[in-house]
Amino acid sequence: MITLEDVAMIFGLQTDGLPVTESIDHNTSGLENECITQFGSAHRLNGHRRSRINKLTWFRALKRRQHLTDQVNKKIYVKCHTVCLFVTTLFGDKSEIIVHWKYLSLLHDFSQIHKFS
Repeated sequence: MITLEDVAMIFGLQTDGLPVTESIDHNTSGLENECITQFGSAHRLNGHRRSRINKLTWFRALKRRQHLTDQVNKKIYVKCHTVCLFVTTLFGDKSEIIVHWKYLSLLHDFSQIHKFS
């Protein structure tokens, strides 16, 4: 069984920071607004259920469309890449590739992301 201490040693992650917890707001307009705020566009409503975006393909496609010529596009690119890392490496779900809304709020301020466990 993998323990929290194992994860800390393998990934070099801290385990005593702020917790990543589930959002209490599950409405679709909130998720849509979060996507617009973070990525400049909204995920199609039929591509998510409750507080999850069902496929990582939306983030991967958005990442590929970014032209890295200005800071806004670079930030969107990095945010998409970070979400993909969260979902595939750190918080993987073997049943299906989904992105939970709670991870999006971590991307608001990259200077503070190191405070989370």
